[in-house]
Amino acid sequence: MNQLPREGMRVIEMGQIVAGPTAGLILGDMGADVIKVEPPGAGGPSRPGNARTGTFYFLNRNKRTVVLDLHDPEGHQIATKLISGADVLIENMAPGTMDRLGLGFVKLHADFPRLSPAFRAG
Repeated sequence: MNQLPREGMRVIEMGQIVAGPTAGLILGDMGADVIKVEPPGAGGPSRPGNARTGTFYFLNRNKRTVVLDLHDPEGHQIATKLISGADVLIENMAPGTMDRLGLGFVKLHADFPRLSPAFRAG
């Protein structure tokens, strides 16, 4: 049996709307282990009112999901632990958001050098 090209790769996805989830979708389809991090009460244009629409299912196939409040110390600690074991972090939050959360690329890459350069999707 042939191995998929990204098997063994761990991806943490903190993506929103379409661009970030699409990047995670492609990596997941190629065999990566993608863990999607969502905030409590996640919604947004692709999931108004937290509805799990066809778009949501399409963009999030081949992914596992965890709900974390990144403003809460426990949620932040869990996110950092997940990122510590990742090869790739996908994020497409508003500019500066990850830095304000203490999860900016410069800090994370200093702590976890195996993390690939930041992929900003969108």
